[in-house]
Amino acid sequence: MERKKIEEHLKNGEYSTVFSELKKHDASAWRDTTELRCLRSKGSAKHALLFAQKLLEQLQKKTSPYGTTLSERNHLRRYIALVFAEQGQASKAIELMKSLLDASPGIAALHREYAFALTTNGQFDLAEQQLKLALMLHPSHASTQAQLARLYCRSARVKAGYDGYQRAATLDPGNSNYIQQLVHWSNYLTHTTHQSNFQLAKCWSSSLAHQSSPPCLKDIEKNPDRPLKIGLVSGNMRAHASSFFIKPLLRGLDANDFSVTAYHTDPRVDAVSKQISNLTAAWLNCAQMSDDKLSERIISDKIDILIELDGHSKGNRLALFNRRNAPIQISWLGGVSTSGLEHIDCRITDRSLDPIGLDDAFYSESLVRLQNGALCYEPLSKTPDVNPIESKNIFRFGSFNSPEKISTLTLDCWAAALHAVKNSALMLKHKQLQSKQAQEHILQALADRGIDSKRVKIHSSKQTAIDEHLNSYNQIDLALDTSPFNGRTTTFEALWMGVPVLSLSGHTHCSRVTSSILKQLNLTDFATESIHEFANQAQRVANDRTSLVDLKTKLRSKLSNSNLLNSNQFGRDFGYAIREQWRQWLSTKSSQTVINNDIQASVVK
Repeated sequence: MERKKIEEHLKNGEYSTVFSELKKHDASAWRDTTELRCLRSKGSAKHALLFAQKLLEQLQKKTSPYGTTLSERNHLRRYIALVFAEQGQASKAIELMKSLLDASPGIAALHREYAFALTTNGQFDLAEQQLKLALMLHPSHASTQAQLARLYCRSARVKAGYDGYQRAATLDPGNSNYIQQLVHWSNYLTHTTHQSNFQLAKCWSSSLAHQSSPPCLKDIEKNPDRPLKIGLVSGNMRAHASSFFIKPLLRGLDANDFSVTAYHTDPRVDAVSKQISNLTAAWLNCAQMSDDKLSERIISDKIDILIELDGHSKGNRLALFNRRNAPIQISWLGGVSTSGLEHIDCRITDRSLDPIGLDDAFYSESLVRLQNGALCYEPLSKTPDVNPIESKNIFRFGSFNSPEKISTLTLDCWAAALHAVKNSALMLKHKQLQSKQAQEHILQALADRGIDSKRVKIHSSKQTAIDEHLNSYNQIDLALDTSPFNGRTTTFEALWMGVPVLSLSGHTHCSRVTSSILKQLNLTDFATESIHEFANQAQRVANDRTSLVDLKTKLRSKLSNSNLLNSNQFGRDFGYAIREQWRQWLSTKSSQTVINNDIQASVVK
């Protein structure tokens, strides 16, 4: 079989065919490179890493069983480096890529791949430099534009990142991923509206029209009260922020009424994955399954209600829902705006997140509002005690949110609070703040708003142990939220650690997350409606230390006794909502399907 044909099989995910055909070829660097690519694409991470290590040893010792050109060896080194970068061996990847670049500094692709290795090692600034060099060499390369755009977004420069994704989409208009990135990152921009986001989402969904048409669902037992099969699709059923909300749902759903199958779409599996797996009836790691194959599996599993949990965020499988995999398809948790897909029937939300009648027209889904809130949180079983470290002279604001959420509006709010409380400081903490570019951008933006950089403390160490991270909340007096993209897990973390959160409510779903949480705790004073009110509330809290200390000592108990941590109540609410969707489907869509089938049958006859 010709190499071109093998490439086609690899692209189509026909890995068994690729392996079979490779055996027919003589030993060569091309064959080894293709086998390594196949292992990587197949999701055989362990085998890919072992094979990459073996190949590198051969190259270094010059014991390759074949003669190769310098070009072939370098091409093999590039794929070896890519595997190392993906499998947590960034230092090896960096060393390999640097040696390749030293020999061929004029190749744009090498700068781009070197940047990827640097990024996986947390060296964001050096990665940015390499991407800029790559664009100097090849300015019209869409993938490089997108890679740089992501770095901008992760280092508190979302507007620049958004503009970068726009350039990538212009350069490669057929790539729907760039449009989806615009949908996702638009939620972080200060002036985004539901309407503008809806239009972007519809643009993205229309780019998926070439996909196969929805399959016909057959043999569905149309009983309104029977136990239902629920499918959850997510790449975040692991040590990820979403797991703090997935587990309470699984604990709360009545096992007699709902049988849950988890379709995990990320190759990473860990101890949290095991916990989630133990709460489900079935678990499938389908990271390497194509949408077609996964759709076939879901249909064969006879799932009644399929729920996507990731929205437009990184690693999502939202395009899978562009077809009818189950009678009812639902969006919950990860999606902070509309999916834009006609085959997702509804979104689970609440009245605070999406007030009735306000923006319903800008969702392609119908909105199902849970009475007691759309989120339920499960803190870690072991967390540090609430033990605030006193600071008599300085009032300490803090934010542990990711830099990508630090918008111009966020900086306006923070500066206003710092001006309102003269003797105050701001503590920022996140691993992505290792980027000097991010630090300089934030400090300069605050300086432009009249805040001396000496009042801002930035903690940028790499990922710390979770108990050490949570214990850092004991060093701040009041958490300042981000806007228009609020914190969610960080808001719950702060509250659990006895730190109240001051938020600015906005006009989009993601800008009302914290206010939804605060309202359920009767802390509405902390959910403000303007920058002026935000600053005034910061001042009131700082001036009444006695009330603040009292609140901090009661917050964990207050949270524990609320519906926000009541998995049983949440499970009942969620279960009732999806049961109602099932009954409505039986009374409308199911009957319509029967009518259509009858019409088709009469036409055939």
